[in-house]
Amino acid sequence: LENSAVETELALARVDQLMSLACIVIAIWFSTIRPSLGLPLAGLCVVMFLVASGTATLLQRGRLAGIAANGLPLVEMTLPGIALLTMAIAESPAYALASWVPPQMFFLFIAMNIFRLRPWLPVVIGALGAVEFLAIYGWFIYPQVQGDGVLIHRLDVQIVRAGSLLIVGVAAALAILALRRMIEGANAEVRSSELFGKYRMLEKVGI
Repeated sequence: LENSAVETELALARVDQLMSLACIVIAIWFSTIRPSLGLPLAGLCVVMFLVASGTATLLQRGRLAGIAANGLPLVEMTLPGIALLTMAIAESPAYALASWVPPQMFFLFIAMNIFRLRPWLPVVIGALGAVEFLAIYGWFIYPQVQGDGVLIHRLDVQIVRAGSLLIVGVAAALAILALRRMIEGANAEVRSSELFGKYRMLEKVGI
C-alpha cells in the first residue's frame, strides 16, 4: 500500500508538471496581448512546475513520501488563490472575478485528489479553497467593487462560489468512497479465486 501511495503521488506530480508546462505556454502566448498579466501568470506556472519537478525527484529517491501525500495537495490548493490575486493586482478586481481560470483551477485540484483515495482530503481542500477565495475577495477585491451594482461582484454571489468548492469536495469524497468499494470488491474477488483452503495459488504450472 505504501508503494502504491508513492506511485500515485509520483504520477500526480508528473501531471502537475505537464499542466504547468501547458499553462506556461498559454501564459506566454497571452502575454503577447497583455504582458502585465501574462508574464506574472507565467511566473506562477514556472513556480508550480519547479515544485512538481522537485517533488517528483525526491519521490523517485525514496524521500518526501509523507510530506507529498499531505503537503502537495495543500500547495496545489493555494495556486488558484494566488492566480486570482495576481489577476486582481495586475489587471483589475472585476477582471479577476470574471475570469474562468481560478475557478477551473480550484475544481481541477479538488478532482485530482480523488486519485489519492482519501475521502477526507478533498473535503478539507474544498473547505480551505472556499476560505482562501473569500479571504482574498473580502480583503482585496470587495473594497474596490462594492456598490457598483454588478451581479458578479456581489458578496452573496461569492458566497455561492465558495460554497460550491465545498460541495465539489464532498462530491469528490463520495466518489472516493464508491471507488474504494469497487477496488475492495475486485480485490476480494481476485483473492477468492486464488485461495484454496489454507493454500494460495501463486502460479499456474500446467493446465
